[in-house]
Amino acid sequence: MTRKRTVGEQVRSGFRIAGLMVLAFAFFVALTWAAMFSLGRSGNLTSNSHRILGSVTLVVLASALFFTARYWAKWVLGIVCYCLVRTFFGVPFFVLFGKMDVAEELAFIAAYSAVALLLTWRHFQREPRGMERFGLVAFVICPPVALALRSYMPLLVGLGLLGIGELAQTMFRSGRKRIAGHGDSPTLIV
Repeated sequence: MTRKRTVGEQVRSGFRIAGLMVLAFAFFVALTWAAMFSLGRSGNLTSNSHRILGSVTLVVLASALFFTARYWAKWVLGIVCYCLVRTFFGVPFFVLFGKMDVAEELAFIAAYSAVALLLTWRHFQREPRGMERFGLVAFVICPPVALALRSYMPLLVGLGLLGIGELAQTMFRSGRKRIAGHGDSPTLIV
């Protein structure tokens, strides 16, 4: 039997969740600004001091993401699901009204979100490990880079790095199981 929470506990929980959402949004904005300063806004040249400041900020934020991946990995899955559902319902609407360029972009985002959903699904049940964390950090950093460059290529690179991280961790895990399995079997010497 579950314990019913008091109204005060529910309010505190709501403020905690809202605070985490605001923090996540602020972090994404900081990533976007750091990417814009380090790469130049839309490919335009910026001063070297801005590039250095943006690059250092990007490295610091990426490090923070790497060390806190176990806390935010489930949020990535939720955001990807939200994008998939949102674009799934948006594509037919724009096709119906003849705006094919918008529909094509939404179809790309839907396909991107579907693949990302498949790659991040396991983080709903367990924390990311080893190479999976590198892949997740790259996956999260690439959308701000895509916004800074105004290109879809960083999105595909991030998705590829996420897939490589998942594959590398799976291969590493299966290799460890195979090695552990060989060490457990007794040998008979006659």
